[in-house]
Amino acid sequence: MQKVLLIIFFIFSININSQEDNITCVWTGNDYLNNTNWGNASNWTACNGGYPSGSSAVVNVKSGNSDNKTITLDRDITLKQFKHGGTYGGAWTLAQPSGGSNTLTLEGTGVSQVWQHNREDVQWTIGANITIDAATTSTKELKLGTSSHSNNSITFSNASTLTLSSDTSLRFVFDKDGHTVTFNGTVTGGSGRDIIFKDFHTVTFGSSVVMTGYLGDLDFFATQNSGSGTGTSTSGGVTVNGDVRAREVHLGSSDMTINTSASLTCTRDSSAASTLRTDGTGKFIVKASRTASASLIAKFATGSPNIRFDRETDGDSEWTLIGVPVVGEIVSDITGLRAGSGSHSGKVAIGYFDNALNNGEYVYYNSGASTELELGKGYLISPDGSGVQTISFTGTGYFSSTLVQEPVTVESGTYGNWNLVGNPYLSYLMLTDNVDDSVNSFLEVNKGNIDNSAEAVYAWDGAEWDIYNKTSNTVNHIAPGEGFFIYARNGGTGMNMNFKEDMQKNGKGLNFNASMVNGGDDKNISSLNLRIEDLENGDSDKIRLYFNNLCSRGLDPGYDARKFFVKNSVRVFTKLLVEDKGIKLGIQALPFSDLKNVIVPIGINTSSSKIKFSVYERDLSHLYNVFLEDRLLNKIMKLDNPIEISLDEDENGLGRFYLHFTDGMIPELTTDDELRIFKSSENSIRIMGLPNQIYKAKIYDLSGRLLNYKEFKHYSYLNDIDVKTIKILKIESDKKTVIKKFNIE
Repeated sequence: MQKVLLIIFFIFSININSQEDNITCVWTGNDYLNNTNWGNASNWTACNGGYPSGSSAVVNVKSGNSDNKTITLDRDITLKQFKHGGTYGGAWTLAQPSGGSNTLTLEGTGVSQVWQHNREDVQWTIGANITIDAATTSTKELKLGTSSHSNNSITFSNASTLTLSSDTSLRFVFDKDGHTVTFNGTVTGGSGRDIIFKDFHTVTFGSSVVMTGYLGDLDFFATQNSGSGTGTSTSGGVTVNGDVRAREVHLGSSDMTINTSASLTCTRDSSAASTLRTDGTGKFIVKASRTASASLIAKFATGSPNIRFDRETDGDSEWTLIGVPVVGEIVSDITGLRAGSGSHSGKVAIGYFDNALNNGEYVYYNSGASTELELGKGYLISPDGSGVQTISFTGTGYFSSTLVQEPVTVESGTYGNWNLVGNPYLSYLMLTDNVDDSVNSFLEVNKGNIDNSAEAVYAWDGAEWDIYNKTSNTVNHIAPGEGFFIYARNGGTGMNMNFKEDMQKNGKGLNFNASMVNGGDDKNISSLNLRIEDLENGDSDKIRLYFNNLCSRGLDPGYDARKFFVKNSVRVFTKLLVEDKGIKLGIQALPFSDLKNVIVPIGINTSSSKIKFSVYERDLSHLYNVFLEDRLLNKIMKLDNPIEISLDEDENGLGRFYLHFTDGMIPELTTDDELRIFKSSENSIRIMGLPNQIYKAKIYDLSGRLLNYKEFKHYSYLNDIDVKTIKILKIESDKKTVIKKFNIE
């Protein structure tokens, strides 16, 4: 009986030592070899044998040991204040136990600063949840250090959630250059509960930050004590690497850099205040690489916030099409552009396309020109130097709900319908109505002023021209700073390309320079990209064949798209299979079912003596085969590897080459005019003729006995053919009769 009592007493003693103590306690971590739990009383001193928690509880981290610098928040804790001073600096962690979701609530009763760094060289990583919850409406502070300290930081890890209660704002106090705050986790807070960064702030929002539940403002000032008013920051900066969202964002004299693939969204839904504001020399810097871009949306911004848009471009005399998403930039202010030479001496490598000049021509500005660049207009630029170069455009942002309207015209001449335009916003724009929004996409809004054979945008990717429309899968948005061509419809007057705020989207990935992957996961969408190379001159051209249940063999606006006016030594195109009007297509859309049985004519214009056909992107099922037919050489070749063909004379259009799509087998069998006769299996053949022609097919043996008969339109299969003997095939139409002797063994 005595042993039982001792055991009970021992358990009772542990419970007493794990009690909450609403007093000031000192962390030692002396029991770290057992665990680093907050609730372990052996890790604390001056704590009445328990652990600190309560509205008057204060934590002092001022002793401990050099072997362990982790505190594990193994339960929910409330504090008045958390302070770090004393002997041990370096990297510390407030951790969460495995599978835990505990919260440290900082109330700050009677004090303004709920977290203090009272020594230098201390870096805290917060891996647990933190809530700032004052007893009354107020602003609480986290002090990174003082002017005599250096190298202090707080990092909220991706495992943390920082929450501002409904009556509390939060202010970070720095006091000296070199102290930093980083947000990698979740930030939440209600409307009017702001986060303020005072004085020498250096702040980073990481790529994993989540702010969809944050409804307050972000203020970056020196002397500001609330979410309104002005301030003057003397140093520091803000870096955005993820998706940052806030009701309003205000800058003093520090810059906010929004890096490639990151975004900033101001969520205020009315114009009652300045959504985006720069009160001093600070500016928002939006960066775009060759393949992706940062983006910024502030739909109800007032005033004229300072903006710098940095666009990476290819050097080595390469050209890039751009739009200019700032107001007030003039040609002479742009640095880093190539100087003109020869006939362009005195010019600088920035210009526009004039479809009325000499049948369509690029026009370049004079060096030092004071011309202001226009929102919505497209330009081409070429930087000086080699490799990747950055061209900067500086001005104020355009955040009005008023449409940006860029006039487009139709002039005489070969290129009179082509107009070069550009994205005027610092955000991505929805391109087509089959992503995000069926109403507010660029092509949907502007389709009335674009020819229905060219409901697409035409962009230069640094090496060749690409066409983007509903057949595009990876690139469905127009990035900030992108320029592109459209083909205006005939007969229109007073036409514009309209850009509207409702087209805007943040964080939509790839620019026109990025590698394009077509097709998708939909089992009823497939595509194939065919490239033709001039093996003499090194030029190439390409077309895309796209198969979708929504498409037909005729013109499908938004899917079919005419060729761009590329001037290579080789050009390739297709034509409509039904109701062709002579339009040369760069994208041809067809019914998905046509993968089983369609022939597509391939037009080629070249003076080369040798060309190469190759498939460079394909997402067709392995059940479908693609064959290239050369009717001059009477060959049908499976297009699973590049095919080189020698040309004895110039190729000038259609009639020689055809692509066959089939779910059967096509060996090299004889053909005759418009009729194609293929072996489709070991005992059947397929006959294909003109799409609207009626045919009668009869098979006889050599004695004249009729073995098989079928009447059909366009194409048909003749099955169950004896493979052991030679037979005679007779095909009749109202145009001609064809007789063939064959054996499919």
